[in-house]
Amino acid sequence: PGQPIQRWMPLGLRFLVVALAAGPASQHFLDFSQQAAFYTGQGLPDSNLLVGLQGVAEALVVLLILIGASGRAAAVLGLSLAAIDQAIAGPTLTQTVLMVAYTAILFAGTGPFSLWTPEDKLIFRPLGESRES
Repeated sequence: PGQPIQRWMPLGLRFLVVALAAGPASQHFLDFSQQAAFYTGQGLPDSNLLVGLQGVAEALVVLLILIGASGRAAAVLGLSLAAIDQAIAGPTLTQTVLMVAYTAILFAGTGPFSLWTPEDKLIFRPLGESRES
């Protein structure tokens, strides 16, 4: 009974992450000067570079999780970016839900229809088993 949920839950988590993270990721580019001014107001140096790097990194996370390519690594990056957002702007409900979803993807993987899951070999291979197996 629990197996269909375990199988399909990661796909739902991927859609949740994309729905919640795509908007804030795009804001880094759409309101670039406003974002940079906010970062400068928080006392951060070279805010243009920080906003650009954060926008590119968040867009990369959304893309990787959407297509299921190295999703666990993308979830780690997403968690880091959400933590940075919370440190700069304060916690929000969206950021909290994203952090829970990223953590769940970190443990469960990206599920069906994932294009590339290289980390699964590291997680599911028993210790001491040869690489050829």
